[in-house]
Amino acid sequence: MENSSNISLKYKDEADRAYGASGMAVAVVVCNAEDLIVAIDIDAEDPADMLELSDRYYMAGNRANSVSAAWQQILSALRATLVMATGNVMARYMVEQRVPVSSDVRALLREAVIADAAETCQLENDEIDELFTSTFSYLQRVFSNRGIGQLTGDFADLLRRQRRLTHSEMMQAMRPLAQL
Repeated sequence: MENSSNISLKYKDEADRAYGASGMAVAVVVCNAEDLIVAIDIDAEDPADMLELSDRYYMAGNRANSVSAAWQQILSALRATLVMATGNVMARYMVEQRVPVSSDVRALLREAVIADAAETCQLENDEIDELFTSTFSYLQRVFSNRGIGQLTGDFADLLRRQRRLTHSEMMQAMRPLAQL
């Protein structure tokens, strides 16, 4: 995704891709949604497929559920998507490049979230803004922590070496999070 000032969220290289996947994994774990990830594969043909997600993520809007339960699943999937996208950006900028996320990159990420939320949930802009702002602020604090930065970098290195990690391998590598 690009905006008019040529700011892009596309991966520059394999290391950037590994940091993006690492950031998504760290963000999902710190937000207690780690059960959504089945595996991580940085060799996935489409970068959007690097995280293999559980059926629970894709079951949003299941017709077998009540309207209320379906709505909650859709909203939960949107939150998970926001957490993954934000963690991806935070790791690539704050950890890999050691620079703050610029206002242009933040705006580009926000645009993507607004488009997704409007399509999947028909949320109002103020609801989307609150969800985006709270998630962005929280994960900005998370990725500002030196220990999280070290873990994110170590996890990216592990991904580059092993190429694919199962859920249990991911959780094993994330064990140090419990001490931070």
